[in-house]
Amino acid sequence: MDRPEPLTVKYAAFAALVVCAGLLARAIVKGFRTRLMFYRLRQHGMPMPPWNPVLGHLAAILPVMNTLPKNRQQPDTFKALCRAYKKKNGDSVIYVNM
Repeated sequence: MDRPEPLTVKYAAFAALVVCAGLLARAIVKGFRTRLMFYRLRQHGMPMPPWNPVLGHLAAILPVMNTLPKNRQQPDTFKALCRAYKKKNGDSVIYVNM
């Protein structure tokens, strides 16, 4: 009766590669779904800063952050972002995708 060959480094590396490829594919699909959701919100006219399909709203946050002091807190940044992109007759609530 032949015994099965024990796990070798080759098989372990292949298994790790398959797991990493699966996790990467899951992250790509999840990111695409999130970006698609924000694209649809933008198409419906929801209030949000300028949006980039790759960076989300990160490109809009940097100019706002440069106007604030260096010892700012995160809520201060979002408050300034809401003021900067507030609609004329709307609320100061905005949707942000990071």
